[in-house]
Amino acid sequence: GLNKSVPNVAMEEEQVNRAIRAVWASPFLEKSIFWRAMAVSSPTVPIAEPSVVVMPTVSARSSGVILSKERLISANWGIGSVVEAGAPVEEISLEGSTPHRFSLTVSRQKPVANAEGGLELVDADAGEPVLTQANIAALDASARKVEQVLGDSLRGWDIEWAIDENGKIWVLQARPNM
Repeated sequence: GLNKSVPNVAMEEEQVNRAIRAVWASPFLEKSIFWRAMAVSSPTVPIAEPSVVVMPTVSARSSGVILSKERLISANWGIGSVVEAGAPVEEISLEGSTPHRFSLTVSRQKPVANAEGGLELVDADAGEPVLTQANIAALDASARKVEQVLGDSLRGWDIEWAIDENGKIWVLQARPNM
């Protein structure tokens, strides 16, 4: 999101080194500077120090973000396609007694893990809802569990998740929402 994410890096020295350099240089990208400027009310924009987190790639059918305080789920097909700014996403409000889907993704392709590393685009189920009612309920429960485990955050939690090909939900990271 804010800084660069490099998914599905093959564990070869040059690819790992290239990915680390890309992450460490990313606070200077226009996208990162823009989002930091939106989050702070200061005439100068501070540098958001990146970190490198290494974890296994989840072969995601869908992925997205939950903003716990806003009670909002953003979802799209494949790996990381919500986190990249500008991607058309499905959005669901969890406010009230019944979840309300107020947009569907129009994505015709989804990023999936390539066996050699990196991502490739394959056809997506364009026009179909990304999340079922059961997925929505399970993601809501996951967000509540994150809040229970991590405690209160002034603006809530920004929780990245993926649902794999078998329907298992993976909480990939959670950080205080800016």
